[in-house]
Amino acid sequence: MSTDRNRTRRRVLFAAAAAALALAAAAVPASAGVGDFFKLGQTNSADATSLLTGNTAGPELKVSNANGNFAGIKAESAGGYGAAVYGLHSSEGGTGAGVQGISESTEGSAVGVYGLIDSTTPGAGSAAVRGQNNAIGFSGYGVYGFHAGTGIGVSGRSPKGLGVYGNGTRGGSFYGTTGAGLEGYSPANDGIRASSRAANKSGLWAHHDGSNFGYGLFAQSAVGPAVGMSGPDTGQAPLTFNGKPFPSVTAGYKDTEVQVTHDGTFQEVASLNVGPGTYALIAKANARAANSGLAEESYLTCRLSAGGDFDQTLSTPDGIDWETVSFVLFHSSPWASAVTLSCSAKPTEWNALVRNTKIMAIRVAGGTNTAMP
Repeated sequence: MSTDRNRTRRRVLFAAAAAALALAAAAVPASAGVGDFFKLGQTNSADATSLLTGNTAGPELKVSNANGNFAGIKAESAGGYGAAVYGLHSSEGGTGAGVQGISESTEGSAVGVYGLIDSTTPGAGSAAVRGQNNAIGFSGYGVYGFHAGTGIGVSGRSPKGLGVYGNGTRGGSFYGTTGAGLEGYSPANDGIRASSRAANKSGLWAHHDGSNFGYGLFAQSAVGPAVGMSGPDTGQAPLTFNGKPFPSVTAGYKDTEVQVTHDGTFQEVASLNVGPGTYALIAKANARAANSGLAEESYLTCRLSAGGDFDQTLSTPDGIDWETVSFVLFHSSPWASAVTLSCSAKPTEWNALVRNTKIMAIRVAGGTNTAMP
């Protein structure tokens, strides 16, 4: 009987011990500590570096996520200066990348590597992607972009700021082996802007260096002057060169006769359109009374006008001889203008005829028109 009791006692003690072990196991978190196995599908923690080494013809560690909407690997850094993902090419030989991103997508806007500053109020000097080359010589690049076709090697875009900004001892430097060294385009503003604040330096310096014939600076415009230049004078219109010596001339003529009715109103004889700028205007015409052979004189007033500027002559031509009327006028305007010759015959006199009208507009760099003492 004592033997059976001892067996029964041992069974009870064994069951109690097993239950205690189960409770203890249940109290331990489902995680792996230092020296434990890595547990899939569970949270693992270890306050020490985990190292995986090997020698294999492929990735030493590969993670694949069949759900394309989520990352294959996510790394987080709680703060400080440490990188969330750190890649190192530890050998002085070879050209393997420290970090490489590849995308086989054929859709628009696909990227191989994407960097994001998520804050809407980032600190000064922050960068979504930063490249740094610690070389002390000429070799290498801080950031290098390459396109195998006819596309763009590096593209930058900003809706309100600079698309691409370069800052260095030599500023931004561009080099083209067969294409343009620097090309700029804007559908709504200047293609390229250059400025300098240094004394005795140029906002834009152009130089052709080679044994072949070429231009230091070449400009072409499909609809306007090839080159426009302006100085510090207030209100000075730009100088323009379009393959012809400056200044440029716009001229017009009207040889047919125009009859001016003697009603006292100014009637247009001829008109010449000119663009914005500063002009020296010269005009002349021949006039006489409409009644041929009339020895009596008629009273004729003619005026050359452009904007609010005008020059006026008074003549008394008869019906026998043609009398010449001439005009000189200075006109400056930031808008296009019409240079018009108009005449008025006195109501109590005879109708008049005006013919052989010539108007010449000479564009100049600027100038003034002041009253003389």
